[in-house]
Amino acid sequence: DAVASDPYVVVSCAGQGVSTVFIKQNCNPVWDDQHFTLRVPNLDSLIRFEVYDFNEHSHHVFLGQHLLPAALIEMDRKYEYVCELSLKPNQKDSVARRARSGESLGKIRVLLQLRATNVPVGEVFVNFSILRSPPV
Repeated sequence: DAVASDPYVVVSCAGQGVSTVFIKQNCNPVWDDQHFTLRVPNLDSLIRFEVYDFNEHSHHVFLGQHLLPAALIEMDRKYEYVCELSLKPNQKDSVARRARSGESLGKIRVLLQLRATNVPVGEVFVNFSILRSPPV
């Protein structure tokens, strides 16, 4: 029987980042009450979603990531993406071994909107949930 993770998500773009709170023992967490704003300096920017398992007494465990090019987001339109999580380059841990054996790292559901502001490209407003996060 698998043990649930304590997942949280870090969203970053162009050197800035925000993080959700972790949700205890939940493989399908939803952060509907948390909304984040990140500045997107240009359409070449990547928005990075990293999922971790919180560990109070040791290092947090990286569960997967997804890179979303800002160029895919049309200004002022709301988007819902279901993104497959992937490994970091050269990752060599138990999560990487499972993924290389064909096991999915899970998916993350992302709701976002790029809005024009007083910056050249705009800000992205993000709300997301994990559709399936594997136990660690």
